[in-house]
Amino acid sequence: METNLFSDDVVIIIGAGASVPFGLPTGLDLIDLVQMRLIMEAKSLSDLKKIGVEDINDLYEAKMQRAPIYCAYNEIFSFDDNKNIENGKNINFNFGEAINFLRENASWLNSQVSDSIDDLIRYNRDKARLLKICIVFELLNRTHSLEDMTYISKDFKLRNINQVNKFGTTKKDEKGGNITLRNWIHNFINVVRNNFIGNWKLVANWEKFKENNKIKIITFNYDGILEEILSKNWASIESKLPNWKNIFEIIHPHGSIVFRDKIELLELPRYLSINAEKIAVIHDKHVREEIRNSRSRTKEIVFNSNEIFSIGFAFAAMNCKLLGLDNWQANNKVNTIHYINFDGNKGLKIRVSNLERDFNEFDVDFGVAADAWEPDKNQFLQITDALMGGFLGEMPS
Repeated sequence: METNLFSDDVVIIIGAGASVPFGLPTGLDLIDLVQMRLIMEAKSLSDLKKIGVEDINDLYEAKMQRAPIYCAYNEIFSFDDNKNIENGKNINFNFGEAINFLRENASWLNSQVSDSIDDLIRYNRDKARLLKICIVFELLNRTHSLEDMTYISKDFKLRNINQVNKFGTTKKDEKGGNITLRNWIHNFINVVRNNFIGNWKLVANWEKFKENNKIKIITFNYDGILEEILSKNWASIESKLPNWKNIFEIIHPHGSIVFRDKIELLELPRYLSINAEKIAVIHDKHVREEIRNSRSRTKEIVFNSNEIFSIGFAFAAMNCKLLGLDNWQANNKVNTIHYINFDGNKGLKIRVSNLERDFNEFDVDFGVAADAWEPDKNQFLQITDALMGGFLGEMPS
């Protein structure tokens, strides 16, 4: 039976695994990558100090460019506004203090036992702002390339995306060519277009229905890659389609960073500081009103649904609670969790089966059922392959 993605019964949940094909790190890798960023920044400042520019005020630009994390954390800003340089706090920071700060925090990270950045922040509140600044910087380096003193956004609208390793280096095949993967958001767009154009009643009455019939997407990712690709590729056919913002309702219950096409190096510390305030982790006690509203809307959407499609979501207990899955009521029908298990991960199976069992043990006539999409043994199921196989509905022929 064809799934009506525009129904209130359906919600799509996206997790970190969905951003990996675009070169973004998993939560598991973030701690190591943040530590590496701190070490690299300390070395960059140390190299600058060695050439004797420590006390030269005129080279404040070099300091900001080499120490964006330290400058962001200490609110040392500068930007060019009609050729007038506007400064934050004292731009002439002490090199020794900065280098020690970066090295000490890198060493501290190396001694931590946490396996996720969320868990690390939960038990180290004083480090939360620094860690969030580092997260934003890492995501920026994965979504942008540094060219001539400016971060330029990568072209995510392309049909095939270069694959990278944990450290962001492009993977190569045996002949030295780039390893690429089909852009799964293209597949997603094709499914939605097919779903929309094939629903003649919805198309004919779109102006009347559009406010209450958007496709509902809950994404736990901070990046804006989904929105970026939708803005560039949704209407890339001759048939006239409604604006993508009238088709999709995208909620970020953990907040999101501002995706910009260009960021000058001198803007970087301010950009990192501002966007660090825009993101939250599951254990944050005090979050911005915008995030509180997003989390409230998240629960409302899940409560009204009876069919969830999960892409790259790990079903961690606290995120399931945020979604309301710990109390997902089946209204005299079977609620279904469809999920892609990329590598047949046993832990993911257990976490989903726990949600399934919690309700089924009370009533055999209705509850929560799981529908796992898994690869053959010792294989890996890519998102693009699952979508081509009909995970969200029939692909256009």
